[in-house]
Amino acid sequence: SSGELYAFMKGADSHVLPLVTDGENNSFCIEQLAAMSKEGLRTLAIASKRISLADYEKWKVTYEAAALSLNDREAEVAEAA
Repeated sequence: SSGELYAFMKGADSHVLPLVTDGENNSFCIEQLAAMSKEGLRTLAIASKRISLADYEKWKVTYEAAALSLNDREAEVAEAA
């Protein structure tokens, strides 16, 4: 174990790619997605980000509180995620 933490997300390329900050790789991905869509293929994008233990712990508290909420749990979990 390297002790590093990563957050991963997957989803529609139209939602994930605007969050990507690596412009060079983002351009490559857009080109490849366009080629695949011309072939009629459906696509998903996956992104990752290295996060600090402090950021993870902060998120974990927020997420666990949302998951235990008795009022509007689904919306609170979505907001925490």
